[in-house]
Amino acid sequence: MVARTIETQQLFNKIYPNVLQGDSRQVASWAMALGIEWGILMVTVNSRFTAKYNHIIYAISSVVMTMLFLGLLKETPHVEFYVNVTYLSLISGYSLYSFCEILVEKTKADLVETEAQLQLTEYRTKFTQADLKVTFLEKELSESDLHLTNTREKLSEYESLIVQLSEKVKLLEDENDLRKKKASRKRELFFETQRTGTYS
Repeated sequence: MVARTIETQQLFNKIYPNVLQGDSRQVASWAMALGIEWGILMVTVNSRFTAKYNHIIYAISSVVMTMLFLGLLKETPHVEFYVNVTYLSLISGYSLYSFCEILVEKTKADLVETEAQLQLTEYRTKFTQADLKVTFLEKELSESDLHLTNTREKLSEYESLIVQLSEKVKLLEDENDLRKKKASRKRELFFETQRTGTYS
């Protein structure tokens, strides 16, 4: 990257107009060179946010940059000048475009991630609420089961009492029938003695 930066700086330094001299020319050429190389580095690091063919374009531009720096067209100075101007203008513009593309795509990705985080938080909140509701319903169900068990036990006790009372009622009814029979027998004997005048 350092070598590429130096090559780019030298090419910019060569094509800048003569009105730009001294420190201003050096600062401007270094700024443009660093800007382009920084943009290419950002594109490489953040390749998932840019077009796949960017790597091919920058690889080819690296070859062209080195060829121009080594003086491929030095035999034709005018052609070399216009080629350098055209090439550096295109590569600087495309680097800026690629860098802006990264910013836009990263912003979109951040928005999507933020929205996803909000949805995840919402789902977690809903899940927590649902879990609390399930716990509450399970508690109510457990209490209902306990109440039902107690009710069944009481019902069983009542059924047992009903059976006992039924047996007692039957015994009392049998005893009452027996007493009625005895009373009826005594009454018959009494009337019979009255008729015959004897009492046995």
